[in-house]
Amino acid sequence: GIFAMEFGKVTAGFDITRQRVIMNPRWNRAYGKGSGETNWDGALNDGKSRGNEPYFCPRGWKRFAVQFDESAYDFENVYDKWPI
Repeated sequence: GIFAMEFGKVTAGFDITRQRVIMNPRWNRAYGKGSGETNWDGALNDGKSRGNEPYFCPRGWKRFAVQFDESAYDFENVYDKWPI
């Protein structure tokens, strides 16, 4: 299922007064070499900028997917140069 919540005024770099956040387990990931985990060796070569920094598999980490309402925030352009 999809979990949604709304926040009031956010102060961590967002220039909006109300933001809808959707938690979608479809995009959650566990990184590692175990069964069902996402894994790769060496630097990821997926064509994204990532601030021109190499990006290696964060083994042992878990990612919980958050999707901001697209009409309110342009995530792709704001974070394109970040090494994430």
